[in-house]
Amino acid sequence: MTARWFFRIKPPRDTVREPIQGEFFSNEAIDNSTEALVREAIQNSLDNRSRSADKVVLRFVLCGGSAARSSREMSTLTDGLFEHLAAPGNGLLHAVTVETRCPFLLIEDFGTTGLTGNPEAWDSEGESRNNFYAFFRAEGQSDKSGVSLGRWGVGKFVFPRSSRASSFFALTVPEGTASPLLMGRAILRSHRVRDTTFLPDGYWGVGHDDTKPVLPIVDLPLIEKFRETFGIRRTTEPGLSVVVPWIDENETSVEDLEAACIRDYFFPILQGRLEVQIESNDRKKHLTSGTLLAAASASAGDAQVISLAQWALKTEQPTVNLERHQTDTAPKWNLEIISVEAARTIVSALDAGNPVAVRVPVIIRKKDVEPRTTEWSHFDVYLAPDAEGASHPAAFVRNGILISGASSRRVQGLRALVVADDEPIAKLLGDSENPSHTEWKKDTRGFADRYTHAKQTLDFVKDSVREILSIARSFDREPDRLLLADLFPEDTNGREVHRQRRKQVPEPDTSSAPDVQIKRGAPPRYRLSKIEAGFHLHEGDAESDVPERVHLHMAYRVRKKNPLRKYDPADFDVARRPIVITCDGGASVLAASRNTIDVAVTARPFSVQVTGFDRNRDLFVRIDAE
Repeated sequence: MTARWFFRIKPPRDTVREPIQGEFFSNEAIDNSTEALVREAIQNSLDNRSRSADKVVLRFVLCGGSAARSSREMSTLTDGLFEHLAAPGNGLLHAVTVETRCPFLLIEDFGTTGLTGNPEAWDSEGESRNNFYAFFRAEGQSDKSGVSLGRWGVGKFVFPRSSRASSFFALTVPEGTASPLLMGRAILRSHRVRDTTFLPDGYWGVGHDDTKPVLPIVDLPLIEKFRETFGIRRTTEPGLSVVVPWIDENETSVEDLEAACIRDYFFPILQGRLEVQIESNDRKKHLTSGTLLAAASASAGDAQVISLAQWALKTEQPTVNLERHQTDTAPKWNLEIISVEAARTIVSALDAGNPVAVRVPVIIRKKDVEPRTTEWSHFDVYLAPDAEGASHPAAFVRNGILISGASSRRVQGLRALVVADDEPIAKLLGDSENPSHTEWKKDTRGFADRYTHAKQTLDFVKDSVREILSIARSFDREPDRLLLADLFPEDTNGREVHRQRRKQVPEPDTSSAPDVQIKRGAPPRYRLSKIEAGFHLHEGDAESDVPERVHLHMAYRVRKKNPLRKYDPADFDVARRPIVITCDGGASVLAASRNTIDVAVTARPFSVQVTGFDRNRDLFVRIDAE
């Protein structure tokens, strides 16, 4: 039978449903449509890597300008298509006609399984895993699980989204066969052609009747012509070759393709699990573990993070292994996780200008399986001083893919890389991701139902860089006794000396306030003073910048011991009475729990008063500012 395009007529009683899946890939964590396409293409290929292959090779070929294909060259692939592309209300932003030349993007993978499974299946019933069905016929349904990069079953929509005709072709050789299969798909909106309403989905292939699905082409001469038309290398090698026709040349370039590969998949390239070849009419790029750093430097990529990742992959053992958190509660950062020795190792390495690797244990409790399982997992945090002392957000990598919107918190003077490759934590994080795999979100569909303490575990990973640095530095710093003595004296002799200084500046009566010892940095940016039954944090010198975030940690002093390590919830909880937190001006409380208060500061003046502490006990306050 002759290959052509088929669109189903809309049954009169069917509800009109328009495809919106492509919008899942429009978000602030993805720079452009090219990056969305690159992320999805490489993700699919890595998920379908063959067990017999030691690496996956991706080939991107961008062919436009004078090399674009003519309508005559496209004629065997467009029978029955243009009347639908010209239909009013079909959702296309640009007119595509028979006279329109066809620039295209070819994406080929090697070292993968291809689209395995029964190509005639119209549902997943009885199929353990059918990649062909999932790629061509399923929407919002995925056969991926475990540590696979994809979950949502909408990723293939990046291909038609990148086409001015909202269409694509796919040639696949399933592993275990030498028989190529070729089929096309278009995703429009419901539209009318000559008074007939058609559904959005169109398929290019061989059709029998309306009761059976459109089937892929197996005719070898037609497949060979398809190969020649688009310069496809695949012959009998297992894998997938996707052609995106009528690509928008204004939105896609070799530079965009290269930048997206470097930014989002630097880790598997450095591991040697992935190689990328990028070609155009007159240029070729080859990204491997040996060429990646130079390519990143030349393309204004994040060379420092790539250098840190290279060091991380060469590091056989972590510099520091943190302690396990308590097993009967949600994972939470506290002073019991990081020992004094570990903290000093971290700070000493960074102060010496050296990178440091920190392994963080975390317990994973599944509640969506019977019997419920509990297992220890881990993720790794790599830290290195920034060459220019600038601030940057940490880079979070899950199973090789960069989760670019995982956290926007910036780290001053350091580069940070968080890698989650161990299966239990990688699966939990993957289950929290949005469809474009750029964010970890607590409210992702079904996430909280799969794990005990799911949201707290997610926060534990996302906050890891800031908390490790904050706790490690708290051990390293000592209070500046001379600086603070005139406000908070500690011994009789000190009080006599500094009372003479205070005669010049009258102070309010604080006779009923507890003695407070403060540990802090950068005093001009903020100031701390005693008030009755508590303390007052407010802005510092008029010429100084205000901190964006302030973290307050409190505990009653314990003789010859670290007060914060000996904090007892029975002493007080800042979220409960009698403790009262009052914010004014540009300050607001982000979180308050146990002995920690997180404050956001947006402008000066700002004021935070915390009262309700025991007047008969000495209060220790540590301040960490960002």
